[in-house]
Amino acid sequence: MSHTVSFRLEGVPPNWSNVRWGQGHDFERQSDVWRAKADWKTLTHAVAMSTRHRSWIPAPARSDPRRRVLITLYRRRLLDVDGAWSSVKPIIDGLKGALLFDDAQKYIEPFVHQLYPEDQPESLGRECVVVAVEVHDSAEKSLETPAPVEQVSG
Repeated sequence: MSHTVSFRLEGVPPNWSNVRWGQGHDFERQSDVWRAKADWKTLTHAVAMSTRHRSWIPAPARSDPRRRVLITLYRRRLLDVDGAWSSVKPIIDGLKGALLFDDAQKYIEPFVHQLYPEDQPESLGRECVVVAVEVHDSAEKSLETPAPVEQVSG
């Protein structure tokens, strides 16, 4: 048995594969891009940790079953398939340690969808990202209240 936890991030990340890196040694532009990626990763991690704690989900463990992750991009201009995957890389990285043990294929089954925000009530008509992670009951064992320990007199 499993259930899904989800959260919303305002705005949408760019298609990182199409970001212009600048000419030659344009280190300032390159650092701006890396900083923007780091910001998306940090924001995702903070919101994912908050969601995990609010949902009483234990920290992800190596032994957890593979988790499905659905990332929905509500964009006014949809990206091509590789652009959509490129744009969510910092988001998937931000889930590590919060709702995923790691982003290796044995721990995650990712899905990326894109929709126009005007057509979906979930987006409130604005560009945003909705992340949903399926958590299996086996990952929730530590939430169960242990049985009382009987004292044996002898």
